[in-house]
Amino acid sequence: MKYLITDQLGSYSAGLIKYDGSIIIPKENSKNSPIISIVFHVDDKPLVNYLYKRLRYGSLKIIESNKVVKLYIRGKHSIWKTIFLINGKFRTPKIEKLHKLIKYFIKNWDGQIKNSINLLPLNNNSLENNNWLSGFSDGDANININISWPDKAKNGYGQIKLTFEIVQTKLDQEDFYRYKSIMEKIAIFLQSKLEKHSISKYDRIEKQNGWRAIIVNNKGTITL
Repeated sequence: MKYLITDQLGSYSAGLIKYDGSIIIPKENSKNSPIISIVFHVDDKPLVNYLYKRLRYGSLKIIESNKVVKLYIRGKHSIWKTIFLINGKFRTPKIEKLHKLIKYFIKNWDGQIKNSINLLPLNNNSLENNNWLSGFSDGDANININISWPDKAKNGYGQIKLTFEIVQTKLDQEDFYRYKSIMEKIAIFLQSKLEKHSISKYDRIEKQNGWRAIIVNNKGTITL
């Protein structure tokens, strides 16, 4: 099908939409149309432009005050193309929102194309087979480089510690445990450890709990 650009782009987009994307579905009897949007930091504008050129549809909006770029997908045919692109590529509970979008599409938009859309289940294939983790990591991952200065009282060497971590934060306790499965799969795939992650927000009033898959390389040392 000409609208199915590539499986890899679909997998990457599904991972990206999971964290940085929104699927907005109108209420019953509303005159509004569904919208799929993805938010990027303004520094990621080259990536946004690349995705925009690959998709060949959608619209871009730069919000200078927040330093973000938004990719909006609207309209029946653009939404339809996107559904075919990402359907069957989701790996998290956000698939429920995609299924609601598909059901809305089938119910409200007539025509032959609606009959070709199925509610595909979660993708449980190996993470190494597609680019889902790349898209997911672009939203949820951090790469940190920590340098410690020489301690002459010990060995006189400084140390470089490299850390790659993916944090899935959820305030809702039910979602907190629903996301454990995918985070365990990511941790196993990365040969890392999975741990509960807790950070404080808003002057330590509100707690955010989540899962963190983390890889730490602290074996290398350099002389400083």
